[in-house]
Amino acid sequence: MGLVALGYMWCRIVEAALARLAGDPATERMRHKLATGRFFVERMLPETALHLARIRLGAANLMELPAQAF
Repeated sequence: MGLVALGYMWCRIVEAALARLAGDPATERMRHKLATGRFFVERMLPETALHLARIRLGAANLMELPAQAF
C-alpha cells in the first residue's frame, strides 16, 4: 500500500513540476523533481508486482515449519 500511496504522490508532484516548468523553463529544481519521479516510477514502483505475487502465494510453506524451527 505504501508504494501505491507514494506513486500517487509522485504523480501529483510531477504534475506540479510540469506546470511550473511551463511558466519558467529554467527552473533546475523542477527538472530534478521530474528525474526523481521518473526514477521512482521506473525502479521502485515495479516492486508492487513482486509484493502481489508474494501475497497470492500465501503462507502455506511458512506454516509447514514447527514452532521449534523459529
